[in-house]
Amino acid sequence: QSDLKAFLMFECAAAQGYTPAMNSLAAMYEIGAGVQKDIPKAIDLYTKAAELGDKSAQHTLGLLYEQGELVQQNYESSMYWYEKAAEQGVPESIHNIARLYARGLGVECDYKKAMETYLKAAAKSFALSEYCIGTLYYDGLGVEIDETIAYEWFEKAAEHNLPVAQFKLGSLYLTGSVRQDKDIEKALHWLTKAAANEHCLAQETLGSLYIKGSEVELNYEKAFYYNSLSATQGSYIAQHNLAYQFAFALGCEKDLVIAAEWYRRAAEQGFHLSQHQLGLCYLLGNGIEKDPVVAVEWFQKAAAQDYASSQHSLGKCYADGCGVEQSYTLAVTWYKLSAAQGLPEAIHNLGRMYYQGLGVEQDYKKALELYQQSAAQGLAASQHNLALMYESGQGTEKDQTKTIELYSKAAAQGHSLSANNLALRYENGEGVAQDYGKAIALYTVAAESGLAVAQFNIGRLYEYGKGVPASDYTAADWYQRAADQGYARAMYNLALIYFYGPRVPAEENKAVAEAIHVGENTE
Repeated sequence: QSDLKAFLMFECAAAQGYTPAMNSLAAMYEIGAGVQKDIPKAIDLYTKAAELGDKSAQHTLGLLYEQGELVQQNYESSMYWYEKAAEQGVPESIHNIARLYARGLGVECDYKKAMETYLKAAAKSFALSEYCIGTLYYDGLGVEIDETIAYEWFEKAAEHNLPVAQFKLGSLYLTGSVRQDKDIEKALHWLTKAAANEHCLAQETLGSLYIKGSEVELNYEKAFYYNSLSATQGSYIAQHNLAYQFAFALGCEKDLVIAAEWYRRAAEQGFHLSQHQLGLCYLLGNGIEKDPVVAVEWFQKAAAQDYASSQHSLGKCYADGCGVEQSYTLAVTWYKLSAAQGLPEAIHNLGRMYYQGLGVEQDYKKALELYQQSAAQGLAASQHNLALMYESGQGTEKDQTKTIELYSKAAAQGHSLSANNLALRYENGEGVAQDYGKAIALYTVAAESGLAVAQFNIGRLYEYGKGVPASDYTAADWYQRAADQGYARAMYNLALIYFYGPRVPAEENKAVAEAIHVGENTE
């Protein structure tokens, strides 16, 4: 392979007036292959070849004048050369003439003329023209809207392996339309074909479908495959989804470093979801060196696009003085912006600011109102705080029924403090029928989540045999768990058991003796 030898041979042939050689020589001057790049020389050679009737050169000149990159843009000249090439039957030129009419470039916009010209190119099986005819029928441009005919033309273009037509058909079948029912099987058929033809949006769509698992069966491996293809082509949606898969080991091995990098690529394209996630990566040090200041910068970029979660995160950063100077006033400002969009966590934290009087004047009624809003959205933390307010009568009258109802809702979601408080009521029969069984079950849920006070309460029940057989050994075990977390009352009760020694009921004495006799492994 030798560009120089090719150039010399093209030059000799062109000197004899052979137009294909002129055209090829012009292309070499255009890209600088085998010779120093020389755009004026290339244009001169294209023009000579075109004037001598070379249809390829005529079409190329049409493109160059339309694009206006290597020569001054001139739609009239573009049309002139396209028409010359079209007269020789070049389908690409016929199609481009139609495009100029459709867009009103150098001529008055005329969809009917565009349709007539697209049909001429389509008669030569030019797939892109077939697709454009379908578009005109689908959108009703120059013709009456007719989805049936539009689908027929889209299908012709798709069968001729045009990726954009395959993607169009796949998208239409995926969502359905006025006259065409949704058809997931056909949607997957055409999207898969378009994806195989490297259509970025088709790959992105398939990746999203398989990772969500709503329209198709959930398949993280397929999602990873298509997201990888589309992400490499620059789709920020696919980049974001791919990052998510690496972050949570969905269809691939977990890799927080790679996840952070893909979030960065999508974030740098301005995608707010990735900007937020990249902010979290910097805030938590996930796959990247922890840097709260940079985290705030990314939250600000997403918040500027009115992304509620980032506005909420900025509120938390200002409230905690994380990455910024602490400012309860600014925390409230950001919480309000996020809460206005209905984010329950922001509404909850805004309520907390009013409850504590941070950045705003303390206002229990306002706090109650905000907690009610977020609790209605199912936020367990708000249900718990609201229960506390009804229990204590802050900002409202005391209401035992609502207190128990809210503790129950929050506990059902695994909120440990609510589970503990509800258990205490079942233990003492406050507002509910006394039920040690329910109390133990709720204390256990809270204790297993690591709540020290619940661990202490279970220990207390075992120490005094309330609803369970009395056992200082079991009590000591639960006290120890709470004491390990620094819970003072547990330390005290555990100390008393150590000081006085465990009280072992008669039925346990035999079991303990047998355990000791069997061997130390039992202990």
